[in-house]
Amino acid sequence: MIRLRTKISTRALALSALGAITFSLHGQPMTGNPTAHTYSRTFNVSEAEAKYRSMKSISAASLEARIQTSEPDTFGGLYVEHKPEFKIVVLFTEKPTETLAKYTQDPVFTGRTSAQSLEMLLATQAEAEAQLLAKKVGFESGVDIKRSIVTFYVKDEAAARRALRPLLGAVDFVAIKQVKGFTVTTAISGGHKLTGTVFNCTTGFNVFDADRELGVITAGHCDNTLTYQGIAAPLVFQGEQNVGDYDVQWHKEPSRGPRQAQKNEITLINGPSQTLEITSTLPSSSMHVGDVICKSGIHGHYACGTIEDMNSRSDHNGAIGRYIRARNLVPGPLSVEGDSGGPVFSNNAAVGVIHGRGGEDTGFENDLFYMPIERVSVLGLSILTEAFKITGITDRTENYFRPFSVPVAYKGVPKFPIELTLERPVCPSGPCEPATEMVPDKAPSPLHYTWTCFYPIVLYPPPVIPPPPLTWRERVTLKDASGITADPVEYNLHCSGCPDCP
Repeated sequence: MIRLRTKISTRALALSALGAITFSLHGQPMTGNPTAHTYSRTFNVSEAEAKYRSMKSISAASLEARIQTSEPDTFGGLYVEHKPEFKIVVLFTEKPTETLAKYTQDPVFTGRTSAQSLEMLLATQAEAEAQLLAKKVGFESGVDIKRSIVTFYVKDEAAARRALRPLLGAVDFVAIKQVKGFTVTTAISGGHKLTGTVFNCTTGFNVFDADRELGVITAGHCDNTLTYQGIAAPLVFQGEQNVGDYDVQWHKEPSRGPRQAQKNEITLINGPSQTLEITSTLPSSSMHVGDVICKSGIHGHYACGTIEDMNSRSDHNGAIGRYIRARNLVPGPLSVEGDSGGPVFSNNAAVGVIHGRGGEDTGFENDLFYMPIERVSVLGLSILTEAFKITGITDRTENYFRPFSVPVAYKGVPKFPIELTLERPVCPSGPCEPATEMVPDKAPSPLHYTWTCFYPIVLYPPPVIPPPPLTWRERVTLKDASGITADPVEYNLHCSGCPDCP
């Protein structure tokens, strides 16, 4: 028999703070990349070229940060251009070519002139917002770095112009547009369907908290009482932030009924594959205007678009929040009623949670608004980005008949209890039958089990014959409470010497 023990280590299991959600998923993750797949067909390039362009765009984040820090008075922003050729455009109010050359010689980057610095645009946006709030004028706003203007969308243009009269007299890069409606939150399902008492929503990514308890996120404006498709009992609401910059809530599976498998995957509705493995996150600081993102929702299904505005600001439950706006790569809506809470991603990285779509008459009624993924941390959550996997067991040399502990290192966030099975593919001496034991209590990596080198010593007239040196091949498999099984790992056990033999 195996005697297992869980050894609490002082170090926590290292996880990248990222993840994905949808409870039990069917089908296997695609081996390809859905974002690259869609990009290649939209812009008529190979998938390899699509992946290269995506990596160049991601790597531009560090360059952008350096320039913004060093050239705040002249830096006008950075955006990605896909046609007629792929370029990463860096804007400056003066000497764009010379200034850019101080930071990179990469021909993918090109310098162009902007009328205003990004710092000036954002400061003007903030000042105008304060004046409109003081006069109780409802609005939404956005920054167009390509045109170097700030636009305010209002229902009462005359009142907005009165409130902003001094500012409008001082600057010429603020536009006011009268509209019939503001951003509309979109509720129903994305990764999977969530049914609420008032309306339905979409699951986003699988997450875990500081206690390594798994859950699922969706939009904060969705109902707090939600039922997941295929599970009879309602999910267990854990908490939410639903004001200003934040539109997120999370739930755990019901305490009764079978445990649900939660992997670092999302479902793609009518996408290039059934599921997508989520292996990292990309914060908003790594994204730019022009970047391609994709989403999935039960009603809006799988679709991709380009980021149009990194600084779209609107009222959400009484406070101004900043969301990111994206537009479909093809004609039609990128977000529809029912997509709220659904996953927004780029390649295999989680980038956000669907918040809503554009208001009537804004000119971006079909655009998607999403909350950047880093904001889920306000609830003390991390995105699940690692699969449950045994990371290794080292070969061992032990004495006969002396118990020893075998550490089994793992990664991921499994559900306990865990079933540990030991098999012996190479067994020069019995017992050779598989042995199974349960690890009942939640424990960080590594788990431990206790084992003993055994040999059936034959008793002759004294003395006892010492056991010969032998090597066993041991195979260890872990299965969590939801049925997720980590691929087995094998190691060599060398047994020799018998200090305790007569």
